[in-house]
Amino acid sequence: MKIIKVIINLLIPFGLFVCLENFTHSILITAPLSQVFNYCIFLIAGLLLTTLFGNTMFAAIILSILTLIVGAANYFVLSFRGNPILPWDIASINTALSVADNYKFEINSSFIISVIGIIVLLLFGIIFRIKCKRQLIIALFCCLALIGSKSLLGNETFTDHTLKFTNLFTQWASYRDNGFVVSFLQNLKYLDIDAPNGYDSSTLKNELPFSAPLETKKPPTLLLL
Repeated sequence: MKIIKVIINLLIPFGLFVCLENFTHSILITAPLSQVFNYCIFLIAGLLLTTLFGNTMFAAIILSILTLIVGAANYFVLSFRGNPILPWDIASINTALSVADNYKFEINSSFIISVIGIIVLLLFGIIFRIKCKRQLIIALFCCLALIGSKSLLGNETFTDHTLKFTNLFTQWASYRDNGFVVSFLQNLKYLDIDAPNGYDSSTLKNELPFSAPLETKKPPTLLLL
């Protein structure tokens, strides 16, 4: 019975990865090697939560909730703008929420199947939970592994030889071919772009000509009797 529990808990992260991708496309489109990378990241995250809480149930609950939120959000974002969620979208989340009421969102069968799948996996995680001792050393190792994954996926030499071709202007294809988690981590490198040599915002303000705001005059009022 314990072996069955272990196998199920090892399969839950992969199932959540499949559900996350199924929100927007079939998992069969994602490259096999990219599937392995995505699953490993899910597995490491699950192991991290398990070692912190001492129970696989909490790992399944947290991962399931995060998968549901991210998957649904990515589905809606992709629906109305044609591109998935990108790292720099986090800074403009308030703007996105303010204009969300102006759009009409519809859900399809893939969305419903993904939600049902996540709920089933969540229940499996609760039923087949495994208790264990908290292992802070393993948790630290998992954190280092996740940080290393981010650095590795930000290395173009590595990604050029392992992932499908990625283009900054066709992110929907990158997320489809390489998976959400891998593509999102890969895009984090664009947040660390260094400023050009000699760039100084204060100097530019002093050198650029100051443009005073144009005076606006009220149009003449026409009084109709």
